[in-house]
Amino acid sequence: MRDSILDAERLSLKAAAERLGVHVTTVWRWATDGVSGRKLPTIRVGGRRFVMRADLDTFLAEGRIECPNGRTTSASDASSHGNGGTDV
Repeated sequence: MRDSILDAERLSLKAAAERLGVHVTTVWRWATDGVSGRKLPTIRVGGRRFVMRADLDTFLAEGRIECPNGRTTSASDASSHGNGGTDV
């Protein structure tokens, strides 16, 4: 049976940014402009933009993302961060 979007874990762009330790604008740019020829898939619900946790993990796993603070983020970095990330 196919999973519903309502059943899957979705994150606001702000929550995704906090998890990764980057600014929310960085995540928004990954979704709208892309990085290294890839865009972060998002969904819009009621005028708000969300990223599915699985899509975020896939996006990070496809390549290492250079963050504005000089850190390199990968899927393993993202899974080790809690909600205590800092904005850049």
